[in-house]
Amino acid sequence: MLTPEIIAAREQVLAAHLDGESAKDVDAVLATFGGEPAYDLVSAGKTVRGSDDVRKFLQTFFDSMGPNTHIGEAFYHGDDATAVEVLTVFPDGFDGQQTGQVVEVRSMGVFLFDGAEMHTEKLYADVTPLVPFMPWLLDD
Repeated sequence: MLTPEIIAAREQVLAAHLDGESAKDVDAVLATFGGEPAYDLVSAGKTVRGSDDVRKFLQTFFDSMGPNTHIGEAFYHGDDATAVEVLTVFPDGFDGQQTGQVVEVRSMGVFLFDGAEMHTEKLYADVTPLVPFMPWLLDD
């Protein structure tokens, strides 16, 4: 049963998760998962599962982009998941090349939970604009 305490605990986990992603801190992001972590990149048709593979994915992902901030704008809670509308802001352009152009990317993350323990992030985002910077998104 979804209780106010579980909702509050989930939002704490998600705040730490988004903060870790903003800081490009692989260990901080991994610490927000309970059990075996998984990222399901729905738009790219790619799922990354297990601590070692998620660690490699996150490091590659973080190395591919410039400074950014992930902002959870709205949270929608269900029994087994919390959906989060996320605004990601790249103040120096996506690749950090100091273009003077702020890039904003909106996405929806569906975070799967067992109670207050997160185990999967399903990311729904248009990755097409990111492929030139991260061609490995399309690798099998």
